[in-house]
Amino acid sequence: MNRTRSRGWMLFAATLLFLTGAVNLIQGIFALFLRDYLFITGGEAFFFTLTPWGLLLGLWGLLLLGAGFALTSGRSWARTLGVVLLAINVVAQLAFFAANPLWSLVVIAVDLLAIYGLTAGWSSAHAAEEERESGREAEDSYRSGYEAGMREARETREEAPSSGASSGAHIPQPSRGEHAR
Repeated sequence: MNRTRSRGWMLFAATLLFLTGAVNLIQGIFALFLRDYLFITGGEAFFFTLTPWGLLLGLWGLLLLGAGFALTSGRSWARTLGVVLLAINVVAQLAFFAANPLWSLVVIAVDLLAIYGLTAGWSSAHAAEEERESGREAEDSYRSGYEAGMREARETREEAPSSGASSGAHIPQPSRGEHAR
């Protein structure tokens, strides 16, 4: 159950990473080529010229998209990368706050939701992986103990002299004081 829940959070977070990356890429394209649509009249930005900001947003969007792809492919480092990129994106969106406050708040909310999605199942997924590993070790230990016991029983049968009894070979039993040793 934890594994399914954790995988659901991962897909949710990856979807939000794709969405945030696409939004940043589109914002970057608008900042480079369609400046009139990006800012309302009298709006201000952190940068005086939008060309470097547009390039930065476009590249940042591609980086977020790449993190989303890495997350869906099951890369363990993609979670950490996604959290770091999204946290930086929250701060970067504050630069657009004066020009488009509602848009910035929406993007920040999506970023925070994606961070929650990346971190919500983190410890449960790690604990589930450790539990699976310890379960495998216990099963392997049980199996090897069982196989060793079967091997010992076969060797004992082969060593015991065969009496013509119908029940098969006699397996010697330890005397009363031998098992305490």
